[in-house]
Amino acid sequence: MRRFSRRIQESGTILQARKIRFHDKGKSKNAERTAAIRRTEIGERREYMLKTGKMKEEDFRRPRRH
Repeated sequence: MRRFSRRIQESGTILQARKIRFHDKGKSKNAERTAAIRRTEIGERREYMLKTGKMKEEDFRRPRRH
């Protein structure tokens, strides 16, 4: 067991595993584009509802959590 542990330590596999443990892979270009389109559509819908008076500014704000 001791030889195995030392070999694993020297090879650096434990160190590598710890480095990538919580690594989050980024979004793909297509996912980024769809998210950006969605954000703009939501913003436009919000502006329209504010201008027409269907909703107030307070309706869009999220309540603060304590």
